[in-house]
Amino acid sequence: MDSERARLAEQSDAVSKRMRLDSEIDELQKLAKRARNRRRHIRKKIKALGLSPNDADQLPNAAVQLSNPAFHDMLPFPFVGPATLIRSKCNADSEDNWFYVGREMFIGLLDRLRYVQKSHNRSALWVYGTKGYGKSHLLAALVCYLTAQEERIVYIPDCREFAKRPVAYIQTAMLFTWADDKAIQDEIITLDTLQKIQDFFDCHRNAIFFIDQVNGFAEMEGKEIKRWLESCRAWHKSILSTSANYKSYLQTAPKQSTDRTIYLYGGFTEVSLSKD
Repeated sequence: MDSERARLAEQSDAVSKRMRLDSEIDELQKLAKRARNRRRHIRKKIKALGLSPNDADQLPNAAVQLSNPAFHDMLPFPFVGPATLIRSKCNADSEDNWFYVGREMFIGLLDRLRYVQKSHNRSALWVYGTKGYGKSHLLAALVCYLTAQEERIVYIPDCREFAKRPVAYIQTAMLFTWADDKAIQDEIITLDTLQKIQDFFDCHRNAIFFIDQVNGFAEMEGKEIKRWLESCRAWHKSILSTSANYKSYLQTAPKQSTDRTIYLYGGFTEVSLSKD
């Protein structure tokens, strides 16, 4: 009798596990479809910003628009997971959109990222400075701009939320990154462990990591996840953002010889750049 109960309990556990897996796969497939639609929407929106009768090259003109403080518009948010801090503050009509106002530093940030991309001895760019002066808005807008240029961006907008469920969170980001390749999206859905995801990034080295609010790791037990994320981006260029009170950055910055930093204090235009 006891063995029969054990067998039935084991069968019940197996069925429950299968149902949970099917539910998770179904949710990821829905996110994959949403990511494909969002990516198309972003490309259309950003390219429309560059339309000019006297300008044959649309995207650079879009960068000028995104750098203009007089410009403002609703932009599609480049992450299809749960609501993030940017969207919660914008009072958008749709959870898919967020309110962007032009930042003069946009072109400067883009130029610095391009430098890091081309450099053989630079691996990351840090956006570092006062809380509340547009770091997250700059990063999100730059993700949109680069997405319109067909670049692959792994965008993590909130490290606090990421550290709570790292596999599900980064899968969501990756589904947007490869939203134009359904075969790879299907592969991403199967990556259900940290090791599988790290192996994926070791094999696909054509992405740029955008990691916002890195100081979120300091506010919770996120050290192991932070190290894992660093391993994932080891073969990739990165841009990271952190507040001025992040002690870990202050301690390690002088040792990071392959990193560059943009310091953002007190406003959109008061910017100093670190020396090479």
